[in-house]
Amino acid sequence: TIKLFPAKVKISFQVGLSRFSEIKPEDFKLSVSYNDIRAGRQRLKIAAKSMPAYLYSIKISPDELEYLIEK
Repeated sequence: TIKLFPAKVKISFQVGLSRFSEIKPEDFKLSVSYNDIRAGRQRLKIAAKSMPAYLYSIKISPDELEYLIEK
């Protein structure tokens, strides 16, 4: 089992006012690479897998996560 820290991240973005009400948390898919863990990296870079195309000035904070491997 792998625990990520922090467990939640903040996504900041800009969007047109007419589309603001359409945005839901489910629209965002983020991931980290298990290959980075296998390579022994201390921090994992967050990659955006999917999000609405009409967003701009997107920032993920923090942009890297720490992890703990539990047995």
